[in-house]
Amino acid sequence: MSKYGIPYMGSKAKMCDQLVGIFPRAMHFYDVFGGGFAVTHAMLALRPNDYAHFHFNEIRPGVTQLIQDAIAGKYSYDRFKPEWISREDFMHRKDHDAYVKLIWSFGNNGEDYLFGSEIETQKRSLHQAVIFNEFDAFAKETLGLDSFRPGYSVYEKRMHLRNRVRVLGSKRLDLQRLEQLERLQQLERLQQLERLQQLEQLERLQMTALDYRQVKIEPDSIVYCDPPYAGTADYGNAFDTQNFLDWAAYLSEPVFISEYEITDSRFKSVAAIAKMQRLTSASRTVKQEKVFANKRGYELWFDTKTRRTG
Repeated sequence: MSKYGIPYMGSKAKMCDQLVGIFPRAMHFYDVFGGGFAVTHAMLALRPNDYAHFHFNEIRPGVTQLIQDAIAGKYSYDRFKPEWISREDFMHRKDHDAYVKLIWSFGNNGEDYLFGSEIETQKRSLHQAVIFNEFDAFAKETLGLDSFRPGYSVYEKRMHLRNRVRVLGSKRLDLQRLEQLERLQQLERLQQLERLQQLEQLERLQMTALDYRQVKIEPDSIVYCDPPYAGTADYGNAFDTQNFLDWAAYLSEPVFISEYEITDSRFKSVAAIAKMQRLTSASRTVKQEKVFANKRGYELWFDTKTRRTG
């Protein structure tokens, strides 16, 4: 589980410790395609004194509000009791509810439901048992127990279920272990949200949900971009990589771009970060993800800094 940002498909969370050291100091830091907030979160945590202002931008609906809610403590596991989101709920709500879209999707990809259809019913009954102490469905579906004795307390229901597990034999998982597993899975989905409460310097953080071309870049700024891959539909229509490169190339501030390759001569590679990719459960490969900078902004910025200090 990442220590930066929220669960998000394509997040740079695992690379943040290396990535944040690449950027020079400036008055402003911009994370223009902010995604799951991982890079901005890491910058606030690791380099809070190197910038006076931090700007996070993410165009996808609801993501900025989800992050703001997390920072405000809405998803604290001690008091937030997550409702069960069914496959049908997910399909109806994912396009207008960022919490559902990201937390209840497989791999946080925002499109596919978290659980396979063959285990959804059991997952729901276990969820209700662990989160809300509602044991009837779990007892019937998993252990074949039609009902509890009237007046049983929560503790008595738990003990009765554990005894039932023992009677059925060792092929059944122990109820306590099942509950711990479900609770751990819930924690993994929510802890990344809860961790944002620990952020400081929030008065220096500005959050927007704009098209990248609408973000006003102030002088004395460092701009970081992790744009959608060419041809993807993350910007409503297919993302136009060439238009983005034209925009970045002519900015007078340095623009740092995460990409595997940019052949445009207006950009140069300034760093490379090893990225582990899992091909199968037993096979992994290492790829180099590069960081490119616009030559115009990069050279103007360093030339200005040299003249100021020379």
